[in-house]
Amino acid sequence: MQVKQVFIPLIDTVMTKGHGSGMMPADLPAADVVKGLLLSETDISNGKVKALRITHRIAPGLTAKIIKVSWK
Repeated sequence: MQVKQVFIPLIDTVMTKGHGSGMMPADLPAADVVKGLLLSETDISNGKVKALRITHRIAPGLTAKIIKVSWK
């Protein structure tokens, strides 16, 4: 098994409190990572990150704005 990349959204933890909205509970991305490992996937994306990776290829400036707004 070899994973090359794991892309996860902002996780709802004590450390990230007050740093944006739409945070994901830690158990969901963890389950996706385990599933990806079992399926021998090389790239594992979770939540809105899947869409952001596509958007970044087409319009990196727009993606940067989306990330900046969601972090506030």
